[in-house]
Amino acid sequence: LSIEDDPSISRALKMMLARHGDMHVAGTIKDALDTLKLEEFDLVLTDFELPDGKGTQILEWLSSNGSQTPVIMLTCFWTKSLILEAIQYHVFGFLEKPFDPKELDEMVVNALKRRMREKTIHRFATIGESTGNLVHEITNPLTVIVSNTAILEQGSNPTAVDLPKVTEGIKRSADRILSLISDARTKLRSPKPAPQESEADRS
Repeated sequence: LSIEDDPSISRALKMMLARHGDMHVAGTIKDALDTLKLEEFDLVLTDFELPDGKGTQILEWLSSNGSQTPVIMLTCFWTKSLILEAIQYHVFGFLEKPFDPKELDEMVVNALKRRMREKTIHRFATIGESTGNLVHEITNPLTVIVSNTAILEQGSNPTAVDLPKVTEGIKRSADRILSLISDARTKLRSPKPAPQESEADRS
C-alpha cells in the first residue's frame, strides 16, 4: 500500500516496485485507513505530510490494531520529534525525497523478508495451538471408541452386550472426531478477520 498525495510520485513508486507485486495507492489518511480496515498488506509506504494528516497516524493505527505490517516513511525533511514518534510505533525505515531507486528497492526487499518471516512464525504458532486444542477435544470421543471396542472384544456372551448401543457410541464418537478435524482445517485456511473499527475511527 502506497500512501502518497502526489500522483507523479505514486506512479514512480509503482514502476520502481512493480517486480514486488501489485501496489494499491491511497492519497489521504482517510482513504488509507478505509483500505486497511478491509485488507491486509505486506508493506506500507507512506508520505509524512498528507492533505488530512501525518503519516505517523498510519503507524499509530497499525500498532493499535496489532498489525505487524512494516512501514517505510518517505519525506522531504526530518525532525527529531518525527523520528522519535515514528520509532515509538515501530517504523521499519525512513527514506528522504528524492529517494534513490536502488536504496528504495533494497529497503523494500528487507521489509518484505521480515514480513514473510513473521507470517511464517505466526502460521506455525497457529498450527501448534490448533493442534493442541484438537488433541484435547478428541480425547473424550477417542476414549468412548476405545471403551466400546473393548466391550465388543471382551463380550464372550453376545447377548450380554447391547450391540446397537455400543456401535452407535462408536459411530457418534468417530463422527465427532471427523467434525473436529474438519473445523480445525477450516480455521487454519480462513483469512485473518479485518480489524474492528474503534470509536476514534468513527469520530
